[in-house]
Amino acid sequence: MSLDSDGFLAVPGALDESAVMDVAAALDRVHGEELAAGRTPAGEPMHLLGNIARDDLFLDLLDHPAVFPLVRRELGWNIHLYHCHLDVTPPRAEPRPPAWGWHQDGGRQNVDLDSDPRPRMSLKVAFWLSDGPAICSGDGPRSLKQPRSSPNPSPMSVVSM
Repeated sequence: MSLDSDGFLAVPGALDESAVMDVAAALDRVHGEELAAGRTPAGEPMHLLGNIARDDLFLDLLDHPAVFPLVRRELGWNIHLYHCHLDVTPPRAEPRPPAWGWHQDGGRQNVDLDSDPRPRMSLKVAFWLSDGPAICSGDGPRSLKQPRSSPNPSPMSVVSM
């Protein structure tokens, strides 16, 4: 599995069990604060933008030694955080309708860079703190070639994680 050929790279065990527990506790605290303040309805997903400073443990993930060298290898030395979010998706008996679908982050730069393939100017790092479904979808590098008029392109591949 590689970023170039698959469009994503999984790093199993990037966080040890203790780190997962600590970061999950911090995320649970933030989620609880959002629920108590009424900003996230009970039982609904929480999607907070730009809240990385709500706990130092989130900040520590920026240069985590299991992940940051991979980011530096792909992007070089000039690295900065320009977009981040904290997400909690509670389990439900009925599946949620898809809201975002597969897309390329980057906003205006993706419209301005009319080439095929587009240059890699950014990448997203995510830390899953709990098990997900046995089948996860990845749309691979071909997602960069999706027509801009397609707001929810279908995943190009399904990968068992």
